[in-house]
Amino acid sequence: MKADVVQRLTEHTGSVNTAIFDATGGYVISGGQDKRILLSNSRSGQLVQSYNGHGWAIQDIAITRDSSQLVSCGGDRMVFVWDVNTAQIKRKLTGHQQRVDCIATNKDGSIVASGSFDTNVCIWDLRAAPRTPLQMLKESKDGVSSLVLSDTQLIAGSIDGSVRTYDMRMAQCIVDSLGTSVVSVALAGKQAHFLAVGCMDSSVQLLDRNDQGKVVAAFTGHRCTEYRIHCDANDSLIASGSQDGSSLCHSAFWGKKLESKYLVEVTMTTSLTHRHLVYETSLPKPYRIVHVDPDGNGDDAENPDDMDWINRGHEEKARRRTRLKITVDEENQIHEVECG
Repeated sequence: MKADVVQRLTEHTGSVNTAIFDATGGYVISGGQDKRILLSNSRSGQLVQSYNGHGWAIQDIAITRDSSQLVSCGGDRMVFVWDVNTAQIKRKLTGHQQRVDCIATNKDGSIVASGSFDTNVCIWDLRAAPRTPLQMLKESKDGVSSLVLSDTQLIAGSIDGSVRTYDMRMAQCIVDSLGTSVVSVALAGKQAHFLAVGCMDSSVQLLDRNDQGKVVAAFTGHRCTEYRIHCDANDSLIASGSQDGSSLCHSAFWGKKLESKYLVEVTMTTSLTHRHLVYETSLPKPYRIVHVDPDGNGDDAENPDDMDWINRGHEEKARRRTRLKITVDEENQIHEVECG
C-alpha cells in the first residue's frame, strides 16, 4: 500500500510545523513559522482562508468535529480559539510560561487542553467566563509533546519518556513509562483499547490499555531521532512518518505484512523498559500510588522521584518542527501531509 502525494500546498512562507485534516477530509488546516494558520481545499489546493493573530510560530492545531471552531497554540505561549467561518479570534487563553507545543479539544469544543515545554498541561472549560486554566496538571518532568482528549480521559505524551492518562471519572493518573522520549500518542483498535506511541528511538509502541499498559508490539524501520514525527491509527492499521521522507503503514493487530515498499516488520515484545503506575488524582497533591506494575513495590508510597529513565538527551531534538504528519481514516486510507 503506497501513499501517493495528491496535492502540495505552497502558500506558507518558511517551515510548516503542523497540518491536519478536518472531519470530512476535504480541507487541510496548517500552521508554520510565518505565524499564520491557513485553511486550504485538499483536492484543489486552493487557499480558502487565512487566520492571523499569533505573534510567534504556530506549533499545533486542533479542530472540532463539526468544523466550526479551531484551536491553535504556538511560541507566544498563547492558545487561541477561532471561529472557522469568520476567521475571528473568539478567545485568547493564557497560563503557560513557555512555548505551547500541543493542543487538543473534545468533540463539541467545550474543553481545550494544551501541553507546553514548561512541562505543564492546562485545561480550559470554554463554557466558563474565566480565561485562566480550569486546572493545571504538573506531573510531567519534561516538555509535553502530544495530547489526546476524549469525553472522560486526557492522554499526555512527554519528552520524559512517559504517557500519562488522566481518568476524570475515577480521579486517577495512569503513568506508562517507556524509557525513551515520547513525541506522539494516538488511540488505536476497536473501542480505543490500545495506544500507539511514537518514540524518539525510531519505534511506534503499541500499549494494551486493558492489560495495565503492557507493550504488546513495537513497530520499527522508520527514523525518528531528530524531529517530532506523528503517528496515527485506526481499528487495524498504524501509520507513521519518517525522517527520510517516507511513510510507513503497519498491520497493527494481525501481524501481517502489507504490500508496500515502505512497510517494515512487526517486532513482538514483552517488556522493554516499561513501567505502569496508577495514581489517585485529588487536590492537594502529592498523589498516592494505588497500584504499581510490574516492578513497583508500594501500594501507599508517595509520588516517586526516581524517574531515572527520563532522557533529556532528546530534549533539543524534540523541539524541532514536524516533518511529516499522517492520518488513517476509517476505510484504511492513508492521508499524508508533508511539512517543512
